[in-house]
Amino acid sequence: MDDIKNRIRTFLKETGMSRDVFAGLCGVRKNQVNKWLSSAPIPEPRQQVIERIMEEEYQRRKKSPHNPNMYILEVPFPSDEYENAVTTAANQGMTVPELASKALVVLCKILNK
Repeated sequence: MDDIKNRIRTFLKETGMSRDVFAGLCGVRKNQVNKWLSSAPIPEPRQQVIERIMEEEYQRRKKSPHNPNMYILEVPFPSDEYENAVTTAANQGMTVPELASKALVVLCKILNK
């Protein structure tokens, strides 16, 4: 049981997530998280939910090994358009992920004006 509590503490520290936000993701109040991390046992079904939440959050916050200031995103892309993306990226001297990253940054700037 203490293993899950230690993993939660580590998760909160590594992600910089507050107990309040974590509680919201878990569907409980902050005082319940405080109890779990001090003395109250965490029910097995809730442990499974917590494990899934932490894994999803770690994946969501995954950083690029090449540039720690960049997050790694996975997005669906139509297979019939992929060759066009490869050609466009090559014409710009980029890879498809580089083109997608730059295009998303530009699109966000345009949409947030």
